[in-house]
Amino acid sequence: MGRRLSTRSPRLMYRHRRLIGWAMRCRTGSIPMPSDEVRPQAIRIELTYPLDLPTSLDEGQAFGWTAPDAETDGWWIGIVYGHAVRIRHVDAKADNPGVIEVSAHDPDLPNDSTAEMVTRYLRLDDDYTRIRQALSEDPVLAEIMGRWPGLTLLRQEPWECLASFIISAQCHLPRIKRNMQNLAEVCGVSGTAWEETVYRVPDPVAVARLGEAQLRRIGLGFRAPFLDSAAIRIAEGAVELGELRTLPYEDAKNVLLTFKGIGPKIADCILAFSLDHTEAFAVDRWVSRAVTRLYLTGKKTPEDKIAAWGREHFGSYAAYAQQLLFQEEREVAMRERALPGSIMIRQRRQNRAPSIA
Repeated sequence: MGRRLSTRSPRLMYRHRRLIGWAMRCRTGSIPMPSDEVRPQAIRIELTYPLDLPTSLDEGQAFGWTAPDAETDGWWIGIVYGHAVRIRHVDAKADNPGVIEVSAHDPDLPNDSTAEMVTRYLRLDDDYTRIRQALSEDPVLAEIMGRWPGLTLLRQEPWECLASFIISAQCHLPRIKRNMQNLAEVCGVSGTAWEETVYRVPDPVAVARLGEAQLRRIGLGFRAPFLDSAAIRIAEGAVELGELRTLPYEDAKNVLLTFKGIGPKIADCILAFSLDHTEAFAVDRWVSRAVTRLYLTGKKTPEDKIAAWGREHFGSYAAYAQQLLFQEEREVAMRERALPGSIMIRQRRQNRAPSIA
């Protein structure tokens, strides 16, 4: 079991000051949420390519978004780099990808900063023409992209991504979200924005101070010691997650594999969804089935071999290919049999903007 953190440790205080900006705002205590009446007007960001918000935000990459319903007028509500924001996709047509409207709940956050955050988070600055051209050289993937033209990778805050995927281990989506909300509430970093509950991933110091026993009490089970250990290591500065962006892929992955509870799949998810290592190819049961069915003529192959094949075959855009294969295989399975949650998935996809082939 890891060491408990002393609130008086000079080393810890120094490391805590060095945590990235959003974490400094996630201190124990409720999230300040000003009145909705003073919200600035939504910012409009014109899209140059299709964008599928439901699939990108709420089907396996991130776990903190509230899907729109009849009362939210199409808005997705969540946390981006420590700020409560809402996003919706409007004006999309068959020949026009439309725009996204973005609003931050903090009236003091400049519009330019909000637009920059969301652009970075949704990777709107990626060269999707180049990515699509590269992936379209594979005829199988070219056909799949026609069915999922708006699927994008996210660029999450690394600690948030790491903690979320530790919590997600062997969990279904509703429980993952419930555990994350419990964690935010016990650390005092949940609140209300636009009449919806929003919750941040508490910073590593706050999580480390809880301890394994408290993490178990809020429902994390066998994941509790893994999250506890990770929080202590990062809070004490043993690993600077942001620095993994600049390391070669294999070196960055090897660092993540030193964390208890992080295996090859979760390491690749963290690398792809928060650290810009788009050559990562995370393999779960859906990706394994897709690759086996579409490329390996049904031959059963170990997941590590499939991951190595994916990185070699798809190259620097393997993470985009992985997400396309993941979504495609789940869709195939949903058509073939009634999957748990399939009705909910269908309902979410009804909100998807028109596809552009």
